Amino acid sequence: MKRFFLTLLIACFSLSCFAQDGVKWETGTFQEALNKAKNNKKGPKLIFMDCYTSWCGPCKYMANTIFPTKEAGDYFNKNFVNFKQDMEKGEGIELAKRFEIKAYPTFLILDSDGNEIGRILGSDQLESFINKIEKAKDPANSPASMLAKYESSKDMSYAYDYLEAINRMYMDDKIIDFVKSNYDSLSPRDKYSSKMWKYISKCISLKDQTMLNSVIEDKSEFDGQNNKAVVDNSIVSAINTDFIGYLTERSTLTKEDIERGYSLVKLLGTENNNFEVLVARIAKLYSEKNIDAIVKLFNIRNISSMFTGFQVSYLNMIFTLLKDVPDSAKTEYLNSVKTHYEREIKGIDNQIEKMKPSK
Repeated sequence: MKRFFLTLLIACFSLSCFAQDGVKWETGTFQEALNKAKNNKKGPKLIFMDCYTSWCGPCKYMANTIFPTKEAGDYFNKNFVNFKQDMEKGEGIELAKRFEIKAYPTFLILDSDGNEIGRILGSDQLESFINKIEKAKDPANSPASMLAKYESSKDMSYAYDYLEAINRMYMDDKIIDFVKSNYDSLSPRDKYSSKMWKYISKCISLKDQTMLNSVIEDKSEFDGQNNKAVVDNSIVSAINTDFIGYLTERSTLTKEDIERGYSLVKLLGTENNNFEVLVARIAKLYSEKNIDAIVKLFNIRNISSMFTGFQVSYLNMIFTLLKDVPDSAKTEYLNSVKTHYEREIKGIDNQIEKMKPSK
C-alpha cells in the first residue's frame, strides 16, 4: 500500500512539474493580459493569444501535446504574455469579431495596446511553429506592412503579397475593402487577370452589389482573360451563397436583390448549375410567399435523382429552416426522406446478402 501511494505521489508530482514547465497562461481577462504586458518593465511586452474552440481537434492537439512541453514553456514564457480564450464563450465572442477570427486554431501576436502584429493558423510541430511565430512577430512581415508598401509604391507585387497573406488568414472583409478601394485604379492588365480574379470573385454579392455591377459591366474583359465558364460559375456560386444565407435566415435580401440574383443565375447557369438554379427558384418563391409551390418542389425521389448526397442534405436543411413552411409539411417531407432511404438501404442489404458465399 505504501508503495502504491508513493508511486501515485511521484506521478502527481511529475504531472505538476510537466504542467509548470509548459506555457503559463494568464487566468484573467483579455484587458488584464494587455495591462500586464504594458506594465512589464523587464518582462515580455507582446501578447501571444490562442484563439480556440471546444470542438476543434487541432486546437486540442496544441493544448495537450505542444504547449505543455518544457521547450514550449521556455520559448513562450520568455517572449510573451500568454492568453487563451474560447472564441465561442464569454468575451471570446466579441474578440472573435474584433480580430475577424474565421478558422481554428488561430494564434495572434499583439502589442500591449491590443494591435495585431501577426497571426498563424493551424496546428504544427513546435520547431516549425516557433519559426512561424518568429516571422509573424516581425512587423515587416505583417499584412499591414505589405499594404503600406503597396500604397506608397503602387507596386502590384506588394498588393499580391498582401492579398495572399490575408486570404490565408480567411480575412475576406479586408480583401473586399482592398478590391473595392483599388478597383478603378488598377491597370487593365492587372484588373482582368486570373491572378486578380481570385480575389475579385470573393467580392461578388447581392447584399452590396458594387463589385457585382463592376464585374457585369466589364464582363467581356473578364471572360476574355479568365474563360467565360469560370467567370459565370463564380458569379452563380456567389449568388447561391447569398440565397442560402437568406433562406436559412443568416442574412437578409430585398425582393429586388432576389429578382436580380434569380435572373443572373438563370442567364449564366449551365447544366452543371442545377443545384444553384433550384436554390434561386426557392429563394424567389419564398420572397413571393408562395409556400405551396416550394412544398411541391421538395419531392425526395426527384431531388435524390438529380443531386449529390451533399446537395440533397443542403436542400433538406434549407427546407426544414424555412420559417413560413408549416411544420406539418416539413414532417411529411422528412418522413418521405426516411422512407426513401430505408428502401435504398434495404436494397443494398439484399445485394450484400446475395453476394455472401453459399455454405
